[in-house]
Amino acid sequence: LFCADVPLPDAAGIWPDGTILPRRWLAIALRHFARAREGTRLIYGRHFARGSAGVVLNRKPNGRRIALSAELGGVGFTLASKLIDGTYPDYTRVIPSAPMLHAASLPRAGLIRAIRALSPFSERRTVRAISLLFEPGALTCSLASPDSSKAIFHLACAHDAPPGFAIGYNGRYLLDLCEVLKGEEVAFGLTDAGSPTTITDPADTAFQAVLSPRRV
Repeated sequence: LFCADVPLPDAAGIWPDGTILPRRWLAIALRHFARAREGTRLIYGRHFARGSAGVVLNRKPNGRRIALSAELGGVGFTLASKLIDGTYPDYTRVIPSAPMLHAASLPRAGLIRAIRALSPFSERRTVRAISLLFEPGALTCSLASPDSSKAIFHLACAHDAPPGFAIGYNGRYLLDLCEVLKGEEVAFGLTDAGSPTTITDPADTAFQAVLSPRRV
């Protein structure tokens, strides 16, 4: 689970909870509108009168459509789409509510380097479950392959987990998570080897993630 709070200082109206955006629409918007220098305008289910600035989305006041507008190279573009019918699952139920028992601070660049170094030992171009073993002042990342070989990567780590505490994760998911963070450190909230881990970015407090462990 990835979630982030994005400030919208110029927003007006109400954005209903559970809105589901089409992934294809979002991918196109991120690819093309990232070049917008003067900001973008996001409109949800709103009708504009003829002659007014904006885009006619739906004549119904609660129309379930969305549009993103911006100027790209001096030309105005609008990408509109119908929203997906249904209600988005309550993701807050996935976030652990009980306090984590252990905390760990890992160097983001080092963790990314470790996962990439272990990746060649995986099968079918997918990263298998990577084991993290916490020792005093250090972390050992390892990956075992079916042919009985084992790859190991060591890096410094500040944590309060008991010596020998080990947990495994899907390496692909862990790598994707680390690559979207901004800060130099990754903060892990740990309970035990079978419970979800909370992951935060000290440099971006609006971001949080939950990663379920895997058996290794």
